[in-house]
Amino acid sequence: MKTLGVAYGFRRGKWIKHSTDDLVARLRLAFKSRDVEVVKIGLLDSRVEIRNNKLVLRDAKTKRSYKDLDAIYIANWRLAPEIALALVKYLKSHNKAIINDEISNYPALTKLGEMVLMSNKGIPMPDSFFVRDKYLRKMLKNRQLPLGFKFPIIVKSTAGTMGANNWLVKDFEEFAEILKVDFKVMLVVQEFIPNDYDYRILVFGGAVRAIIKRSRLDKNLSHLNNTSVGASGEMIDPKEFPIYLKQIALDAAEATKRSSLAGVDIIINNKTNKAYVLEVNKSPQIETGSNIDKKAKIFTDYVMEMIDHEK
Repeated sequence: MKTLGVAYGFRRGKWIKHSTDDLVARLRLAFKSRDVEVVKIGLLDSRVEIRNNKLVLRDAKTKRSYKDLDAIYIANWRLAPEIALALVKYLKSHNKAIINDEISNYPALTKLGEMVLMSNKGIPMPDSFFVRDKYLRKMLKNRQLPLGFKFPIIVKSTAGTMGANNWLVKDFEEFAEILKVDFKVMLVVQEFIPNDYDYRILVFGGAVRAIIKRSRLDKNLSHLNNTSVGASGEMIDPKEFPIYLKQIALDAAEATKRSSLAGVDIIINNKTNKAYVLEVNKSPQIETGSNIDKKAKIFTDYVMEMIDHEK
């Protein structure tokens, strides 16, 4: 028997004035004679994982892997477009049938979408676990972390910017304090990369134009290297920067379809010297943060190149 997954924004709810249970029941009846089992998938009841730079999707409630499906029909993705994007990409990687794949062209809007687009492409990323906070609370109740994770961990909002809603969590008690808030977006649990600094690499027009080494001033007060929260920013000559790190930044910008303008954040593990891409910013803080005058000069040079090229 084959299995068709039918995905909605929520596992339970209504769409076009019908309950999703009713809609799925109609499809089950239609496919009964074809020996096809129809199962309902709640996009917001899914968990998206990045493991060793590979994309993995499971049902957050049953923990069933979606790769067991033979085909997917995205009935309604409006409430969770980036999860639908992840689901389609994951099933495509397993050669499953995608009934409607328009979501494949959806741009990344949050950290979730960025990591989904970078997955399976050899771009190094921290292991990450995206899920609604309600499922994290269930894990917390049993004093469990996602498989393979251990404290300290990073917990952050998928929609957070400039270091906001980003925590270094050392134990279950700190985790519980964070989860007292009713978040309206998905959260990500991420492995903590021990570090002394990170790099913001500005990619304009498919080329590395500027690099800023960002170092937090007091490593005991914060784990963040964002200049927006007080870290220092030192300009680095791209010609003196390791070629492999520049290539990682270019690959990340291309994967997220932001080669024209992006700020790629790369962190270096201070124990292994391994590099990881944290995110690819579509608004790379040209007008704010550190070294504003230098960034503005580099940006205006690029803009003038574009204007002159069009003449």
